[in-house]
Amino acid sequence: ITWSSVVNAYRYAVKVNDGNEISVKKGVTSMAVTLTQAGENVIKVRYYDEDERPSDWATVTVNAYKISFDSRGGKAVAPIYKALGDKLDMPISELDGYEFDAWYNLPGGPASNAAKFTDEYFNATNDIMLYANWTSRTYNVTFNVGTYGIMDTESVAVRYNNHFKLPVATSQDTTKVFGGWYEEANGQG
Repeated sequence: ITWSSVVNAYRYAVKVNDGNEISVKKGVTSMAVTLTQAGENVIKVRYYDEDERPSDWATVTVNAYKISFDSRGGKAVAPIYKALGDKLDMPISELDGYEFDAWYNLPGGPASNAAKFTDEYFNATNDIMLYANWTSRTYNVTFNVGTYGIMDTESVAVRYNNHFKLPVATSQDTTKVFGGWYEEANGQG
């Protein structure tokens, strides 16, 4: 919100929907506000003189729309409220084993032929729902075959929550046989 400078104003104050009063220092005549609800949002501005006497509130009403987020198994994301033309700073979610790809207009992301939400400014005239899309992370598994083992590869890349097959080591010692992969040496872990 932006307002005109007032002569002898010591500071300004801003409120959104009767929330907490936010103090704005002398000489500053604009402030980014967070709208708190869908529908009408009342934004109020007033000034204080040097003796801390307040002026009456000047008010403006802004219509906002709700953007809801379905994190699709990830950490929940609170809805945000934007007016037509507002700059969008989109939140992201987190999900163990996955990288956040983007928000889409349909569940399933590109696999559902959904459109990626890339708007920099809010341009809808209705509430909207967006859906998270996730890409499984890739992990590198490194093998230590020990003293007697033989393998063609030292490591493989595996994707989280996808099927994979680890290679089998062979032994240089005919009295020993491969017993499996473990997190610690000597078959532990």
